[in-house]
Amino acid sequence: MKKLFLLLPFLFMCCKPSSVVVKDAANTVPSHLTYTVQQKDVAKTLQYLASDELEGRETGKAGMVKAADYLEQFFKDNNVKPYFKSYRDTLSTFKGNAFNIVGYVEGTDAVLKNEFIILSAHYDHIGIDKKGVNG
Repeated sequence: MKKLFLLLPFLFMCCKPSSVVVKDAANTVPSHLTYTVQQKDVAKTLQYLASDELEGRETGKAGMVKAADYLEQFFKDNNVKPYFKSYRDTLSTFKGNAFNIVGYVEGTDAVLKNEFIILSAHYDHIGIDKKGVNG
């Protein structure tokens, strides 16, 4: 058991964060991501998705559709392409309208052009509790 504790510092060293620099095959200048997530932007999104206006985002209800519209616009504003013909991936296991929002981002240089990041928003919820407590 004591030998395992001796390995613990090495484990922490292996988990140390590192920065990655991607070099374009045609360009020797390293490129870095310049976009940073701002707390105010995250707060704005969370406040809207949790607002009373969306009535708990219950599956198949108007609040869920409003949330989907908001997320689609967010994807468009951030140059995320729709994964399907539209951003909406329709789910057929529900009585009403149900869908997730799915998009993707392509790699932007010669090395990463065939690499993709898939973004999916599962944003519906159980709605509003009948007893007056938020769901």
